[in-house]
Amino acid sequence: MEIELHDVPAAGREPLANKHKSSKETLRLLQKEFRKAQVAVGNGLVARRELLGAEETHYSDDQRAQLLDNTETIDRTSKRLDEGYRMARETEEIGLEVIGNLHTQRETIERSRHRLRETNEDMSKGGRIIQRISRRVVQHRIILLVVAIIILAVVGLIIFGIVKAKQKK
Repeated sequence: MEIELHDVPAAGREPLANKHKSSKETLRLLQKEFRKAQVAVGNGLVARRELLGAEETHYSDDQRAQLLDNTETIDRTSKRLDEGYRMARETEEIGLEVIGNLHTQRETIERSRHRLRETNEDMSKGGRIIQRISRRVVQHRIILLVVAIIILAVVGLIIFGIVKAKQKK
């Protein structure tokens, strides 16, 4: 009922809240009277009144009312303790579950970190190999260029020699 009361718009909430409070109080009073009646019937209070007289009974009724109030308070406190214990157990179970999840996540992170280090080492090795290959490619291009220049020079000298020889004839 209290949860449903929060869903009601603010304009209509206050009258319903007052009605809820008064109903709750009426219920509490009726329960208290019911318990008193149970004790009176269960203990044979009527027969006792007849035997002991009105003065003794009045004092006994006050004691019984106080005893009922104390019993009711103890029952409420016991219920609260039971509820608190239940909540503590639930919290402990949730905490253990969270710890288990965190442990699993930590292992996953550590495995990922290890794989990352291995990958980083492999990439470093790959980078060094690529640098060596690049240097060799540059060296081979330079050698190829030098050979091409030499061949062109030789072909040029041969053509120059042939041209000169034809000019002398």
